[in-house]
Amino acid sequence: MGNMLLYLFFFMFIIIYLRVLFGPKGFFREKQWDEWNDEAKATRNAEKAARKAEAKIQAEKKIRHTTEVAMTPDLTSYQKWFAEYVEGYAQADQHDQQYIDLKREHTLRVFGNAKQITASLSLDSSTMNVALLGALFHDVGRFEQYNIYKTYSDQNSVNHGLLGCRILKQESILEHEPKEIQHAVRATVALHNKYALPSALPKHIRIATHIVRDSDKLDIFPVLVSNFTHDGSKSDVITMGLEDCPTEYTYKILQNVLNGESVRYGDMRYINDFKLLLSSWVFGLEYRASMQLLHDRGVMERLLNTLPALPDMEEVKLVVREEMQRVLTSNISEEEGT
Repeated sequence: MGNMLLYLFFFMFIIIYLRVLFGPKGFFREKQWDEWNDEAKATRNAEKAARKAEAKIQAEKKIRHTTEVAMTPDLTSYQKWFAEYVEGYAQADQHDQQYIDLKREHTLRVFGNAKQITASLSLDSSTMNVALLGALFHDVGRFEQYNIYKTYSDQNSVNHGLLGCRILKQESILEHEPKEIQHAVRATVALHNKYALPSALPKHIRIATHIVRDSDKLDIFPVLVSNFTHDGSKSDVITMGLEDCPTEYTYKILQNVLNGESVRYGDMRYINDFKLLLSSWVFGLEYRASMQLLHDRGVMERLLNTLPALPDMEEVKLVVREEMQRVLTSNISEEEGT
């Protein structure tokens, strides 16, 4: 027993002795050892903090995803109503029916675009509801417009956005929604085709309308491009009776595009003006997700390729492509828009 205690005291003495010589603040301790220890400790702490932060981020993503899925509204009943409403405008003449079908199919694609754009944004359930209902009903006035006037030109008939707003109110389709949602959806429909939005719009209406406008433009591109050739258009209804002159265009509209400005429908005279107007939409897309969809679908390139082989048009192509690249590579958040 005594020997064991002796051994124990001996080893304790050795440990204390070595600590005095080489331990923290020891006589012969290398300063670099402490630096290495501090660095290793800092690395361990940093790794631990990083793991905790990553776990927190993943947990928040999971919660956010669950919330977003939960707040996506079920609009099945509204989709059914829309289908039945359009059926009421069936045309006896197949030539006319194709234009009713065109707008029905267009609406459903716009609705799909809106779903993709809203999925990229952090929206509350009310704003998402307004945006998706606005997308579904944005062209509800088109069917009555064509039925009466046999054209989709607002300039030669009636403002289809305002007409759609009135139809939604007359049909009472939104009566089961809260009053503020009803008002916001009708406002979105009425505003979606305006040249510019009022500056004092409530935030949820402004966001919903921007989503609908982007979604609308994304689908109008391929619909119109499919009707364009290098010589003009195959459908006067779609191109609103504009003059079919292969190399003619309006200088004012050209300058609008080159300056990154919007183009007014009322300034159009030639089919090339319409193509320039469409190319100017690249400056009006609100969200990067919208620009990404436009880029991925290759529809802007198809449109640009229908422009006549003129120096001015080559400049248009350059300006439009540069704007697309700017937005796609920018650091602007989706909430801020483009």
